[in-house]
Amino acid sequence: MTADYAASVNWGAGTRVSQDGIRAALTPDVRWTAEAYNIDAQGIEEVLNFIGQPQPGMTMALHSFSNPRIDIQGDTGTGDWLLWGAIRVDDRRDQVFQREEITYKRTDSGWKISSINLHFGATLNPS
Repeated sequence: MTADYAASVNWGAGTRVSQDGIRAALTPDVRWTAEAYNIDAQGIEEVLNFIGQPQPGMTMALHSFSNPRIDIQGDTGTGDWLLWGAIRVDDRRDQVFQREEITYKRTDSGWKISSINLHFGATLNPS
């Protein structure tokens, strides 16, 4: 489901953001936080307001999750992922390195993401 989520938030390079895909990957009460970006969104609609469409000036954002450490305990789980992103904002291309703590919940329709906490790491081309 993490790969499905990543594919759903990609845009550019022949891909488009899929709000349906985002909805399918997240629980309705999902919480999405990123202190470095001053984001604390609660609920699927609030999350879709900022990740469900390209940000101003951004023409590409591709996400690749790797090196997962996932711990499952019954109907919940926690994951610690490295997130590599290729982005283009206006005419500037960049690559960002981040870490995401993701919690998962088993639902009637399968496993879904119930929270994402993004930790900014570094960028190759800081402005």
